[in-house]
Amino acid sequence: MAGMTGRSMVFAPTWLEGSTKPNQYGNTVISAHNDSHFNVLENSDIGDELLLEDQQDKMLSYRIITIDVVPQYDMPSYLFQDETMITLITCYPFEVTNIAKTQRLVIQAVNVESLK
Repeated sequence: MAGMTGRSMVFAPTWLEGSTKPNQYGNTVISAHNDSHFNVLENSDIGDELLLEDQQDKMLSYRIITIDVVPQYDMPSYLFQDETMITLITCYPFEVTNIAKTQRLVIQAVNVESLK
């Protein structure tokens, strides 16, 4: 879904408008809640591979190159990158708590073809 809002994320992972469209050259930024669609990111490791399918049914493989925990308003991960990559963002930590989550888990992965 387009539009990175909490309301949109209830239904599906969301794409940051203004970032590159999925599987195109540049940085595609996608966010989702950590208690639903992105709960699997808790166990991610550098080197893991992810698949991303776009609206034209094109599927590309990406390899995780960085995993960071940052303040919620840290913006550098949203910037354009000079390669085909994805940035996945979710709230952190994963534990259920009544305290507002002010950190974000940011995972960046590069298209495997770009690594060759």
